Order: sequence, then C-alpha cells, then structure tokens
Amino acid sequence: MNRKKFLVITPIVALLCIAMFASLATPQAKAQVIPLNATYCISEDGYGPISGGYVGNPSNIVGTGPDNNWAQIYGGSAGEGGYIIGGMSASINSGSSITVYAKAASGYPNSALSVFVSPTLTGTYVLAGYVNVKSTSAVWYVFTAPEQCQYIYLAGGNTSAPTDIFIDSVLSM
Repeated sequence: MNRKKFLVITPIVALLCIAMFASLATPQAKAQVIPLNATYCISEDGYGPISGGYVGNPSNIVGTGPDNNWAQIYGGSAGEGGYIIGGMSASINSGSSITVYAKAASGYPNSALSVFVSPTLTGTYVLAGYVNVKSTSAVWYVFTAPEQCQYIYLAGGNTSAPTDIFIDSVLSM
C-alpha cells in the first residue's frame, strides 16, 4: 500500500518541483526587430523629481534603439519618483505603437511607469497607458498613442510602493 502512495505522490512532487524552479527563472526579453524607418527619441527635453524622487542620466533615452545606456527614475518611498520628457524624430500618428525598453531594479517589482504624449513640448499631455515594470531583464513595453504626438512624457512612481526603473530606449514602430 505504501508503494502505491509513493508512485502516486512522486509525479505530483516532481511537477511541483518543476513548477517551483520554473517560477524562479528570470524572464527573457524577446528579440525585437527595429525597422529602419522607426521613429526614435532624438532629445531629452526635460526631467525632474516627483515628491523627492531622483532622475539619473535622463539623456540616455535618446537613440535609435537599445544601447545598454540607461536612464533611471527612482523613488525610494511610496509616492516618490520622477519624469523624463523626450522629443521624437518624427510625429507619431494616433493609434501607432510606442515602445519603451525598460527594466526594474532588483527588489522593486511594483515600479509603475506611465506614458503620456503631446503634439508640442508645452502642450497638454494625454495618457497613452501605464504598466508595472516587474522584470529585472529589459523588456519592450508597448503603448498606443491616443493622439498624434511628437513628445513623450515618461513618469515613474507608485503611490503604494517604491520605484526604481531603468529606461534605455523609446521608439515608435
């Protein structure tokens, strides 16, 4: 009788062990093919802290694609964070995808990133979307432009948790 229990329990234990180890695996970013005609961030046009947060190397969002140079938006306490405004190389049409290559620092799984857009630097910014950046490996986060725009406002911060986000690239494809 014990032998039968052992045979029944063994596959269940094996599946649980496999599931446990699979959940510990670091997610891998899928390869992204960047088309030659992609619209990319050509300028950092403003940045600053939100409620005592910190923004480091904001001009590192500039470039034609990922280059492993990271801008940082950090808020050590809930409600803190920062923002970066980037100018794009061309106008982005309403309904187009805006992709942000980003990752969270280890220990900051609830780093909220909000993306806003505007046709002008000093105009009204409209929300394109938000996401909790959880992966410590860089991932492409995709948003949809709600209106024609030329400027992207990236805001990091969470009202209920600390934030530490690294952003490498902003493109529209």
